[in-house]
Formats: sequence, C-alpha cells, structure tokens
Amino acid sequence: MDEREEMANDRDLITAATFLWHISQFKRAGQVINKCLESNSANLNAQAIRGWVYLSTMKDDLQAKAMNFFELVLDENQGGNPKNLEALLGRAKILEKTKRYDECLATLSEITVLYPNFVHVHIEKGKIHIQNGEWDNGMESVSQVIVKDRTNVEALRIYCFFLLARDYDQEMFNEKFDELQNALRQAEGRNSDLIFNISRVFARFCGRKAEVLQKTL
Repeated sequence: MDEREEMANDRDLITAATFLWHISQFKRAGQVINKCLESNSANLNAQAIRGWVYLSTMKDDLQAKAMNFFELVLDENQGGNPKNLEALLGRAKILEKTKRYDECLATLSEITVLYPNFVHVHIEKGKIHIQNGEWDNGMESVSQVIVKDRTNVEALRIYCFFLLARDYDQEMFNEKFDELQNALRQAEGRNSDLIFNISRVFARFCGRKAEVLQKTL
C-alpha cells in the first residue's frame, strides 16, 4: 500500500481516503489524506475530507478540529471556496451535533440555493426541522423530495413516521407505507439490515396498532 501511495496523485489519495472513511477506517483514512495534504496543502477537497474523517472519530479533540478544517475550505480570503459542498455539509453536521439548529438550517438552505438538484439536502433539512420541533416545515422539505423521487427510501421513511407519530391517518399511512416497502424492494432489496431497522422502528412506535404491526412482519 505504501509503495502505491508514493506513486498516487492527489485524486487517487482522496479517493482512497474517502473509501477508507466510508468503511470506518478513520485512522487509516486520516493517514492517507494527510499524505495528500503534505504535498499539496491547498487542496480544498482534501481539507474537506480530512474534516469529515476527524468529525467521524470518537475523539473529542479531533472532532473539535473538524470545524476549523471546514471553515478554512469555505474562507475565500484564505484561498477557499465558499461553495464547496462537502465543507458546507460538514459545517451543517457540526451545527446539528452541537444543537445549533437554526444555524444548521441556514447552512442547509444555502446549499439548496447553490445546488438545487441536490435532493439529499432537503431530507437533512426535514430531519433538522423535526429535531427543532417544526414538524410541518419538516414534512414540507421531505415532500419536495417525494415529488421528485417517489421511490426515495429515506424521504418515505420520515413521511411515514410523521403519519404514525403526529397525524395518524390509517388509510394515508397504509398508502405511504406500501410505497416505502416498494421503494425498499427496488432500491435496497438485498439490504436486510436496513429493512430490519426500518421495520423495528415502526413496530416500536406504533402503539401496538395491529394493522401497523402486520405490515412490519
């Protein structure tokens, strides 16, 4: 691996670090991305990935440094790019973790303007609105995703949870839950862990409603 790293360019190292980060090999991911930054400290994408790697660790001191990396990427006065998507998402995630929900929503709204076709940000906005007690706004964000993608598993999951927890309408819930199940079969048919976890959530929160329990079997 070390020999290949010596021959790798910045793009290769960033790709390798991103892969290692996604499989939770945070220490190794940090080593690889730092190697990239040693040769090119101005690489904004590498800085942003380093922020995500540090944020994903369980060490408070490394997590605290993550925001500095994201802000450095976004600081135009320091040669950064205020439109860098990974850094904006990183800033939003840190604001969420520190429960600064209004600031988090402001950052996510900025992303929706800069990247109007990036559907995932609307899901994140929906989650933050719900955490902030703004259920109607949360459903509005999630509904925007469903309009564009009627098989989006995460958007349908949140919508169904809303129908179950806040505004129980059996007919509407059954319709949306059927859509969720169809979306799971199409997109995640072999992901047994995801299917199990979604079923478990609804089974736990359904208040022993027989018709809901039947659908989670």
